[in-house]
Amino acid sequence: MKAVVFAILLSAGACAEEEGVGVWSPATTLPFYARINAVTLWTGSEMVVWGGIGPCGSTAICDDGGRYDPVAETWSLIPADPTVTGRFGHTLAWSGTDVLLWGGQCGDHGVPCTAGGKYSLADARWAPLAGNSPLAPRTFHTATWTGAEMIVWGGRDESTNAMLADGARYDPSAGVWTPTSSLAAPSARRYQSAIWTGTEMIVWGGDGADRFLNDGGRYDPARDQWTPLPTAPALLGRYAHTAVWTGKEMIIWGGQGCGTGPFGPLPCGDGARYVPASDSWLPISQRGAPTARAGHTAVWTGTHMIVWGGSCSGDACAVGGIYDPATDTWRRVTTRGQPIARGGHGAVWTGTRMVIWGGYAGDPPLPDMASYTPP
Repeated sequence: MKAVVFAILLSAGACAEEEGVGVWSPATTLPFYARINAVTLWTGSEMVVWGGIGPCGSTAICDDGGRYDPVAETWSLIPADPTVTGRFGHTLAWSGTDVLLWGGQCGDHGVPCTAGGKYSLADARWAPLAGNSPLAPRTFHTATWTGAEMIVWGGRDESTNAMLADGARYDPSAGVWTPTSSLAAPSARRYQSAIWTGTEMIVWGGDGADRFLNDGGRYDPARDQWTPLPTAPALLGRYAHTAVWTGKEMIIWGGQGCGTGPFGPLPCGDGARYVPASDSWLPISQRGAPTARAGHTAVWTGTHMIVWGGSCSGDACAVGGIYDPATDTWRRVTTRGQPIARGGHGAVWTGTRMVIWGGYAGDPPLPDMASYTPP
């Protein structure tokens, strides 16, 4: 199977960094097949994991998942269902009642997924998405929940190898898809980041086929209108980076594409903060910042961004950093009791701690979990 999976490039090495702050605790081992390229989301009370690349029983593409309750520290399985096809490169969005699934690759040799689904946590049951999507099938796009609609944008059509620059909004209450405007939209790309500010979706970076991108746009669904972002000063184009929303700023960090080494694009060890109110970028201090990496995770705690794991120039990273935008300073995540180095894992913020699960540091994928409580 030909698939773009960042974690496959990882080896079991680790970036050497000194011990830092916070506490790691082991968590329950995954009760389903270990995997990479699954999608993880937080519902407000549970972590949901679904899909990805296994092996998952007799197939490499996973069609199941699980729900993790961090208070009870228990898993509930999401078994395979004939309503939905196993996939990777898909997206999940949380509507407040249902997990909305869309897109991805459903088979070997670039077979695209042509249908989505919704999973009701209350009923523990899958159902097809109502309405006909106007979008071509795609992988490695983004999906953002606005509070009323899911906005799908960008990605790549694996059947034609074409990068895509279109999108659509899905209203699950009405079962209706509405195309997004293409006027002033960002250029075609995959592996971009997208966040929701409360009024707009902000898209930034990604792989544009012939170059890595350092631009983006703001989409206002109320007006169906795009506004280009100003270029981020000194930020090279990149993909496989992370973006978090603080309530007033989007923080970009890390990624792949900052120079070229003997084995391809190099990871990035920098970032920047975009402020919509002033339509401007602010630099991020690199003093004490984590080692350059891609394929990592980043969560927002309400006051800090926590970066962990990923690929550090080909080796899996088992360390990370805590960034405080109020003081523009970094602290190191403790290495004491940390889980094994990995990339391609999932992570959520529960309100009190970061939970990480799965990932890859060689073959096979990792079946374990851990939680990190910052100071």
